[in-house]
Amino acid sequence: KDWLGGWYPAEVEGSDCKSIEQIKRGQKSYLKIGDFTFEAVKFALLDHQNRLSSTALKYDQSHIRTIAYEGDKLGGQVLHLSPEMNTLIGIRGSGKSSILESIRYALDIHFGKNAADTTYKEGSVANALGSGGKVTITAVDRHGREYEVRRILNEQPDVYVDGELQPGINIRETVIHKPIYFGQKDLSNTGEGFEIDLVEKLVGEKLADVRQEITLQRQKVTETTRRLAKLSDVADKQKEYEDKKRDAEFRLKVFKQHGVEEKLEKQIDFEEDSRRSKEIGEFVNRYVQGLEEFIAEYEDEFTSKRKYESKRNKEFFDKLFELFDKIMNSFQGIASSLDATKSDSVALRTKAKEFDVVKNALKEEFAAIARTLTEELKSSGATAIEPNEFLKLKKVIQNSKQMLKALNKEQEQKTALQTQLLTELTQLNDYWHEEFKIIKKQLDGINEQETALQIDVGYKGDKAAFLKFTKDLFRGSKLREEKLKELVGKYSDGAAIYRNIYEAKALIGKTAPAFEEYFNDNLSALLTWQVPNQFTIKYHGKQLKNHSIGQRASALILFVLSQRDNDLVIIDQPEDDLDNQTIYADVIKLVRKLKCNTQFIFATHNANVPVLGDAEQVIACEYGENSINTQVGSIDCPELQDAIVSIMEGGSEAFERRKEIYQIWKHQDS
Repeated sequence: KDWLGGWYPAEVEGSDCKSIEQIKRGQKSYLKIGDFTFEAVKFALLDHQNRLSSTALKYDQSHIRTIAYEGDKLGGQVLHLSPEMNTLIGIRGSGKSSILESIRYALDIHFGKNAADTTYKEGSVANALGSGGKVTITAVDRHGREYEVRRILNEQPDVYVDGELQPGINIRETVIHKPIYFGQKDLSNTGEGFEIDLVEKLVGEKLADVRQEITLQRQKVTETTRRLAKLSDVADKQKEYEDKKRDAEFRLKVFKQHGVEEKLEKQIDFEEDSRRSKEIGEFVNRYVQGLEEFIAEYEDEFTSKRKYESKRNKEFFDKLFELFDKIMNSFQGIASSLDATKSDSVALRTKAKEFDVVKNALKEEFAAIARTLTEELKSSGATAIEPNEFLKLKKVIQNSKQMLKALNKEQEQKTALQTQLLTELTQLNDYWHEEFKIIKKQLDGINEQETALQIDVGYKGDKAAFLKFTKDLFRGSKLREEKLKELVGKYSDGAAIYRNIYEAKALIGKTAPAFEEYFNDNLSALLTWQVPNQFTIKYHGKQLKNHSIGQRASALILFVLSQRDNDLVIIDQPEDDLDNQTIYADVIKLVRKLKCNTQFIFATHNANVPVLGDAEQVIACEYGENSINTQVGSIDCPELQDAIVSIMEGGSEAFERRKEIYQIWKHQDS
């Protein structure tokens, strides 16, 4: 032990058993091997810190077991994965990225707005599966329950349990807990919007519920603004009909001076009665239609509710249904009266038509009165006064009164809707703030781990995005950018501007009318658009964007791995963004510590990843004639070892030559 120093293999207990019963008397231990070879056992004993245990290994994390393909390049293949570290190896263009992207696609993991080369990544899935192609993932959740996730190209994924379709299951929460994905160049692609993408990958799934509420609340705000838009000209219409009414009343004064109103009183009364008769008929017709809709809406629901039978609380539900039956009987009374109501409605409309007959019979009488009145007016010198004009003016007044009555109701509706909109905007803002609090709580927990990388968040802090959105909406209004900057600087969002519209118009100044016009035309968009939160990522106290590409990628991968909250980590070719020293000294060493509790899937052409990472499963990829061929096995499997040497080291000759050179360098150093 002194001679070997820090390097010391496992101690192996030997025995010379004379019978079967004497076996297993020593201390029980478990070897982790990937192939039934002496070399695998030897390596496990040498690497006893990682491959030897007194207890059997148990996986608590959710993980993928198999990936099966139907159609085109990968058709008929089934890839078995380890719950720990899996590496897809192959030269460039061998299809390893296609397999990795198909996993992302099946699990419905989104790229994020800042992802690099999404067209290529989507194309690699389509190329691998082909038209009608399907990928099926068999996975195990944190409780050991097995699922099948099936996805056909260009269709939504379906989840099956025991062969039964289970709609509504959250794949990235229930099946595989919080999988995280970085495609090629995603680690180093830290341009505009990158911070939001990273936060989404870290905490996005926890925001699903509040974001559902936000979506529903946005719809409410949109619907209220739509209804308000229909009432936007109520005040103008009120003025229009008030003016018509006043004008008609003024002109009627001349007719009253000549006694025209008294002489046409009977005709005027019949016109009013005719109008009222029609109103009553229309009202009854609306009532019957509403009654039919009401009964249709609740009839089946009353019946279905009454069928419920409790298994454990029968006595309670018997008493509950006594009260329910009273309400249902009342409803049934309404329903049974419908036929009688419809019959009475028909009779009422028939009766209303009788009045039209009576009125039409008086046409000649009214015409005679009009002729006599015209002659009287001519003889008195009032030749400009026509009895028919008097009747028209009376009709204008009656119509104006009706319209003003309806418009007054609309004005009341408008006022109520404006109050309702303010309440809905407050609720929407509360949901936005709830989302922010969830994000901040998650980030505070991450920051408390005291890693070199920290993320700060500011509520509605992205003023640059707010300004850009505002400029786009007000394009063509000739509003000066300086004024829009003032507006965005003073108010937190569109809702804040709406609440302080008069103050905002004063700030805009001379172009306030144009501002108000554009604001109202885009009201729904302005009120429902969420000003993004401002995220600032710092690495060793300096903003991440100010570090080199390699430093950024290294910081991010180490940060993501250190969270230990993602059951599945998928990374495509991390070596594209990291140097070899970082891969081994930082990433691989950390992965080896974490892989018992996290499933890793790497696509790589760097031998350090599968070899130094001691990959439990290696998938060697080769692009054949119109197919992607795979060879699957452990790092202990001789065939896969040969594939690693051939594919990733340039062949055994190159490998041996490099080893010789390294030995020469080592002797030179000594």
